[in-house]
Amino acid sequence: MAFQSNNLANVVLPASVASLGDSSFRRNDNTRVIMQTCTLLRNSVVTIFGNTFSGQTTTQFYVPSELVDSYKAATNWSSLASRIHAIED
Repeated sequence: MAFQSNNLANVVLPASVASLGDSSFRRNDNTRVIMQTCTLLRNSVVTIFGNTFSGQTTTQFYVPSELVDSYKAATNWSSLASRIHAIED
């Protein structure tokens, strides 16, 4: 629940981020701004747990092009597949 109450519109996660905990970016009633984009720079799929992005229903995710299909198939990412794109797009 690290970022629940912050108004983060565009987030860039550095290559050092390997995993995100349950509800890390959960949008709650106190959050006025929905996260618009989340760019993940790691050269492997970032592990997410549970409801990491709960309530972020329109966030677009950008990952290295060679990992797009891996993200779309990965556990807990597959439900977000339609919103996962290559950084280069």
